[in-house]
This record gives sequence, structure tokens and C-alpha cells, in this order.
Amino acid sequence: MFDLRGGRGAASLCLLLILVILTLWPAYPGEASDEGLVTLSGRVIDFETQRPIENATVSVWEGQVLIAQGNTNSLGIFGLRVPEGHNYRVYAYMDIPNTTGWDYLPAFREIFSPTGDVNLTMELRPGASVIIDNDIQFVDTTSPINAYTYEVIDPETGETLNIEGYELIYGTLEEARGHFLNLNASHLIVPADISFNIRVNASALVKGRYILRSFLIDEPGHLRLPRGGLMHLDVRKYSLQYNLEMMDGEVAKTKAKIDEMDKLGFYLTLEKQRLVRVSGVMESVRFDLLRGDYVNGFKELRKAYIELTDLYASLTGTYRSAATSVYILIFFLAFTSTTISFLFFEKLWHKTAASGGLTAVTHLLLHEIYPGAAYISARSFSTFSLLAWCSSLLVTIVVPHFMKGRAVAGRTPLRNIIVPIFSLAKRSLTRRRLRFVLTLSSVTILVMSFVTLTSFTMGYGLILRRISRQIVPVDGVLVRAPHGEYSETWSTFTPLDAASVEWLMKHGEVEVVAPKAENLPTLIPLLTLNGRPIYGILGILPSAEAKILGLDRLVEEGRYLLDGEENAILISDRLKEDLGVEVNATLRLGGLNVAVVGVVSGEGIKGLRDLDGSYVIPNKLVDLSAPDEPPDIHPLPVEVDEFVICDLETALRMPGVFLSRIDATLRTGESINDFAERVALERNYNVWASSEEGLYIARLGTYFQAKGLPLAVPWAIVVLNVVITMLNSLYERRREISILSSVGLNPSHIAGIFIAEAIAIGLIGGGVGYLLGLGMYKVMTLLHIALEVRQKVSALWCLGALGIAMTAVIIGALSALKGSVIITPSLMRRWRIRGREEFGKPIEIDLPISVPSDEIDDFMDYLLRNLRRYEDDPVARTERFKVWREDTEERSVRGIKFIYRTVGAAFADYSTNRIVAERRSGEEFYTVKLYSLGERRWVHQTGSLVRLIIMRWSTRK
Repeated sequence: MFDLRGGRGAASLCLLLILVILTLWPAYPGEASDEGLVTLSGRVIDFETQRPIENATVSVWEGQVLIAQGNTNSLGIFGLRVPEGHNYRVYAYMDIPNTTGWDYLPAFREIFSPTGDVNLTMELRPGASVIIDNDIQFVDTTSPINAYTYEVIDPETGETLNIEGYELIYGTLEEARGHFLNLNASHLIVPADISFNIRVNASALVKGRYILRSFLIDEPGHLRLPRGGLMHLDVRKYSLQYNLEMMDGEVAKTKAKIDEMDKLGFYLTLEKQRLVRVSGVMESVRFDLLRGDYVNGFKELRKAYIELTDLYASLTGTYRSAATSVYILIFFLAFTSTTISFLFFEKLWHKTAASGGLTAVTHLLLHEIYPGAAYISARSFSTFSLLAWCSSLLVTIVVPHFMKGRAVAGRTPLRNIIVPIFSLAKRSLTRRRLRFVLTLSSVTILVMSFVTLTSFTMGYGLILRRISRQIVPVDGVLVRAPHGEYSETWSTFTPLDAASVEWLMKHGEVEVVAPKAENLPTLIPLLTLNGRPIYGILGILPSAEAKILGLDRLVEEGRYLLDGEENAILISDRLKEDLGVEVNATLRLGGLNVAVVGVVSGEGIKGLRDLDGSYVIPNKLVDLSAPDEPPDIHPLPVEVDEFVICDLETALRMPGVFLSRIDATLRTGESINDFAERVALERNYNVWASSEEGLYIARLGTYFQAKGLPLAVPWAIVVLNVVITMLNSLYERRREISILSSVGLNPSHIAGIFIAEAIAIGLIGGGVGYLLGLGMYKVMTLLHIALEVRQKVSALWCLGALGIAMTAVIIGALSALKGSVIITPSLMRRWRIRGREEFGKPIEIDLPISVPSDEIDDFMDYLLRNLRRYEDDPVARTERFKVWREDTEERSVRGIKFIYRTVGAAFADYSTNRIVAERRSGEEFYTVKLYSLGERRWVHQTGSLVRLIIMRWSTRK
């Protein structure tokens, strides 16, 4: 203490006050007399020693905005001027450079609307540093985790530590403290010599919704650090533990679903084996966790999660399908039972009684063996059974009475002969019972084996397949985004997020990363270069592209680009000639002045291929349609004089330019395919992997899986047996065919008998075979036979079974059809132009043919050749041919234009014609039409000519 009674004490006190004022003066940011400002002053001291801390930083924040900042002097004193009347947060912090971690825990004060000067004393307690390494990962999302906090918590209470108002929360959200302390989001300042844990709170985008996740970073005995200490923690270890716990819950949920469905009678051998496989992978991941292999552990767990979610979706889909399909199967079996009864009985009451009895038997069997029957009550099942039986009788007894129509132009309507044809087919089958029974048995066994022993499923997961054996000179990966919001028809790529580049660089096995930016293709130029249209912008990281693709070797004049060199471009030799410029010339690219630093070989850059085999240069849209035709727009590579190369940052500032792909090479000894799988799994990217083994692609997507395909051989034998049976039936009926022809039946009527027989056999064999196939699942369950097949509970599979049966017998029926035509060829009938003629519009004529997709080119060539034979005809000739084609996603069109006219007459007959073969998307056959403009009589003559050529084509096959 100073002695104020003496002059020397007073002098010492005055000197001390002057020194304090001089020390504080530089910290004031404005004039002392400024109105509306208040002074925040005070001291920063060590909590344990109570000594002042020199050079501590004091910052004042209003919300997220820094208002003032300064440092303490040797006495630990600070002073800052701030506007009055606002709410402020004041932080004081200090770190001694010669220690590994922070030495002090920051101090915090809140000041509410100060109207006068405020004095503060801020005490810094001992602290240490924790650095969280790597990224937070969750197995159920491919989106990066950007919103997270790290809370330092008390192990005993689980509450966030709060030291005199300073809450220890770090991370990327607004409440995190790191931003105010100029710290990285993963750098945590913690109290020294105190046990603590860290709670991680992260927001994850899962299936379109943000979900908050929390897990602990903890160790046995909890975390504890000495003053100035530093600890590195790998967050992947703890997030992997959390993911395993989450997977345990998903496995339990899936197992409960399997147990529930197992009790209902579902055959779930395949699903149980998949669940066992997932559980095995999880045990392997736990071993990876123990030995610190977090990378492989997360990769395998992510694959297991995808399979588990696909399995659960499959189970719920089967569950729902069984609940809805039971009604359809009730009707299907009722119609099958009625078909059998009408086949074997003549009298109506016999048919009705047999139909009711068979329906009751098949429905009782269905109720016992079909798991979906458990979803409806016995009363509802009986009601639907009765309704289905009545419906089948209505269709088979009542409907035929309405299938009568009046003859038109001497022709009998098709519906008039359906019932007689089925009646003839029925008597044919019952007369040849042994052959009928053997054929029916073959078809039934075929369908039963199809239902029981095969499995066709669509799955979702990681797909790695080789797309080329050609070896690219550079080993590495190419990353592209899957098609998404920018996947228009003409788009050649989906833009990547710029954060993807930084994410790839974080991987330790990555050596070089080469991002490429380019424009989405357009029909019009993006901009101009000294008036020259430019369709393509190629932005690169020069040093990386030089290492991976050798782009620098294509420079013929000047020099190559430098990293970060803005407003500089490379152009091709052809563009240089067109512009008439030299190296180092300054040109106008859009609204930007750029310097031409180098010239690349046009041929070299045009042929340069990327790691996935695609061209490096950008694309543009080109209309390939002929004049007066609809637009036919396709993306094609730009010409070498239509694009420029520039730095990546320069390119991304231009309109319509986005990050299109990222090339990366790995360090020696790293597995390229394994890395490609990881990138595809973690971020849902399409990744091409180029190595000495060839070119592979890794991606997440749907795949088709089939089991039981070796049964195709015995199936083929069954089908051939049915064909032989049908052909034998044809030759047995030579005499019958002659009789039927003599009473007026043409070959189509006779063939209808064979088709009717096939329908009857197919319907009965399909229904009985499907029912027996469902029963086999019960038998295999009782006998503990484990086949890796998925049970066919969907009603769609009964249609599939019916289709298998119909295919087997109709193949034979078609063979018989061809034979019947050979025996009794029918006469050619005259045809008529239907529809009214409109002035100036061509007449549309449907041509009697449907052409398979794989034969359309052969058909159009045949048509053109035969039409050209009439070019020199002395009576009526063809001329002025034009052939065109159009292929789009919606349709595929082939066409021939020609003129057909008479020769030598004073008033020549004349028609302008178009033959158009068109197939819509999803169809297998082309429909053919003739559009003819001319006099109606001559249009008919033209149509007759074209129909004659088509008939020759048909008889040629």
C-alpha cells in the first residue's frame, strides 16, 4: 500500500496513474469524446495465482458480429470502446505458444445494454486442448455431416460444463464457441485436471428428413488432461460404435418381422440367411473396431446396412403383397375350377355342381397353405369364395349368350365363332384323354417347379462391375455425381458439390486430386472470344491435370497454365488461326479480359480421353434433324475452335459452368477398386476405377437376382414335349382339317381350335401348378429343406405361372397353326379404305403387319427394294424415294417417301406416299401405316401394291 501522508507517496501514486493512462490509451479505437460510446475495461487474471495475464485477447461480439478486440498489457488491463445500448458477449482467452495445447480456459461475460462505462474482472482457469480428427459418419446417409456440436459434459450428471457462464460447446452451429475464439470447429478447449466426456450432437439428412443424433466420446476412467495438454480423438471410432448400436436395433426389428411372418406361414429361408450374413458382418466390424480399422469397418457396416434395409423393405413388401393378393387368388382358383368342370361335364347342373365342389376344395387348400389367408377372417374368406364362384359361373354361362352379332358383308363376326371353337376344342381334348392328361401333367409340373424352385428379385446395393478390359495408362478413380436434379435429357453430367474436392483430399491414400469444371451443353454459344462463338469452357487445376492426364504435353506454343492463374486461357491451334492472334495476346472473353498464355494441339485435345474413357473436352447440343423435320437434338463434343481452357476458379465464375468430375490417383500399394467402393458407399457417387485389371464402375443401384436358372434345361424339354404333342395332334387331324375346311372353316378358324386347346390346358395347368407350388413351400418347411428362394406370394406370380403354362402350349399351337395354313390355304380377300376423305390431307391406311424390333431394318430394306423394282415399269412406276429414321426416348420411327404414278396417259394417276413404321417406348413391335395423298381410286391401287409386298415379306418368313 502507498503512504498518502508523504510527498514521495503522493508522487508515486500520480506516476502510477499516468502510466496506466498511457498504457490504456492505444486500446481505445475512437476519440474519448465520441458520443454514444461506452468503455469496457478491466483486468484478465490467472484464476489460481490471481496474477495478471499479459497479452490475453479480449473480444466483444454482438450476435455473430465482432464489435471490438484488443489485448491486455503487462498488468493484465484492457479497455475497449463500443456503442452503448446493445447486448454484448465478451470473451477473454490466452494460449502460451510453447505448450502443445491451450493453457487457459476462456472466460465469458454477458453485458446487457450498457449506458455507461463497465469494469470487468475476467479469470482464466487452467485449460487443455482436444482435437477431434476426421468426419462424423452415419451408415444411413450419404450426405456430409456439416451441422454438429461437441459438448464437454460432466460424467456424473451428464450436463454440459458451464464455467462462470462459459458453456463448453464447440462445433459448427451458432451456439458453438469456437467461432468466437478463432478456433477450428473440431478444436475443443477443456478444463484441465477435471474428468469430462464429450457429447456429439449431429444433424443427419436421412431419407429427405433431418434427424438429430447424439453419442458420447468416452473412455474407461473418462477423459482428463493436464494444463496445456493436447489430446487427439478419432471421431470415427465413436461414431462407428454408435452405428453398431443403431444396427443392433435394426437387426432386432428385422428379426421380429421375420418371426412374425414365420408364424403366419411364410417361407423365409432366404431372408433368414441374409439376416445371418448381416449379423456376421457386424461381428467382423466389431473386430475392426477393436483393432482400429475404422475405414474398413465403416465400409462393411455401410454395406450391411444397405442389405438390411433392402431385406426389411422386401419383408414388408411381401407382407403387404400377401394381404392384398389373397383376394385375387380366390378369383383365379375359382375360374380354374370352373374351367375344369366345364371341360369334363356336359350337363349344366353337373358343371355347376363340379365347379362348386372344386372351388371349395381349392379354396380350402389355399386357406391352409397361403400365408396371406391369415389376414382375413374365415367369414370374409367364405364370402369372397362364394362371390368368386358366382362370378366364374356368370362369365362361363351367361356371357356366351351375348356373344352373337350380325354378319357384315358376308363375314361372320369373330365373337360368333368363339363359343363353337371352344366347344370343338373341348371335345378334341376329351376324346384324346391320355394325350391331354400327359400334356396337362407336363405343364403342371413345369409351373409347380417354376413357383417352388426359382426366385427372381430386385435388390439394392453396391454394384462393382467391369465395363472394359482396356487398360488406361493412368491408375486412378474418376468420380461423378449420379443423375439427379440436373438430369435432363440433354444433360451430360450432374454437377458435383465443391465440398467433394476437399472431402477426397482428406483421404490419406489419395495422392493427387484433379477437379474439372465444364459447362452444361447448350444450343447457343455461352459467350464469345473477340466475337468468336464459344460453346465450351474447360476449367482445370493445371498441375493435377498435368500429372494425371498429361495435359501439359499438348502445349505447342507458349506455356502451360499455372495453379491459381486467373484471367489466363489456353486455346487450340485452329482457334488461334481463326482469331489471327499470337501468344500473350489479350482477348475479350465475354465481359472479361484474358491473356492467351499457350496454344494446345487441336487433334491432341480432341482425342484426349479421361479415366472412364469419355472425352475431356466439353459438349454442345446439335440438332441432327433434316429440314422440315422435328428437332433431333443430341449432345456432341465441341469443335476444337469452340472452347477454351482456363483455371478452375475462373471457369466456375462463368455462367452455366459447374464441377463435372474429379480424377484422383492413389498412393502406391492402395487398392483402387476398394477405394472406389468406399467412395460410392459413403457418398453415393458413380466411381470409375482404372487399373491394370481394366476399367470398373462402382455405384449404388438396383440389380436383378435370379435363382434356379439351371431349371431352364428341363423346362425347355417340357416345352419341346408339348410342341411335339401339338404337332402330332395336327397330323392326327389331317382328315378332320379337311372336313372342317369343306364345311367352310378357314385356317384361322381351325387354328383357333388349337389355340383354344392351349388356353384350356394353360389355365388348368397354371392354376393347379401354382396351387401345388404354394403347397411345396409348406412341405419344405415341414421337412426342414432350406432352399435360397423367395416365396412367390404376390398375385402377379399367378399370372407369371399362367404365362409359363400358356407359353409352353401356345408354342405348340402356333406350330400347328402354320401347319393348318399349309394344308388349306385361304383365299386373298379384297380390302377397303375405311374412313372419310378430307381435302388436302393424306389418307391413313393401316397395313396388316407388326414388325419385331430386331427385324425392322431388314423389313424396311425389303420394302424399299421391292418398291424400286417398279421404277422402270411401263404402266405404273415409282420414283423420288427418300428414306429417313428418328430415334428418341419416346419413340422410334422408320420411313420411306415415294411417288407412284401412271405412265403415258394424258391425265396420269398420281399419289404422294409415306410409309411410316413406328414403335413407342416400351413396345416390342413396330406398327406400319401408309399415308397416301391422291385420288381415292389410285390411293387404293397404291395400298394394294404395298400390301402385296408386305404379304410377300410375311410368306417369306
